[in-house]
Amino acid sequence: MSRKISEMRNLGPACQKWLAAADIHTENQLKALGAVEAYHRANFFAQQRPHLMFLYALEAAILDINLTTLSAEDRARLKRAAKT
Repeated sequence: MSRKISEMRNLGPACQKWLAAADIHTENQLKALGAVEAYHRANFFAQQRPHLMFLYALEAAILDINLTTLSAEDRARLKRAAKT
């Protein structure tokens, strides 16, 4: 069973709002899209543009790890992927 976005780590009310604007409501939906695609969709649909930290929070939520444990290499990889 897929969790709601509100039940996932690292994704507080602002993140939930951005994802809802992009019609992403469950863990399975987020995982199917991946962090970069979900970030791009949220940037397109949200009224307020999400910060790059949102991208990192998405990846950490998918991995079910604390955001602070996401490595510098992973952050750099995500940042590069989000710019393409």
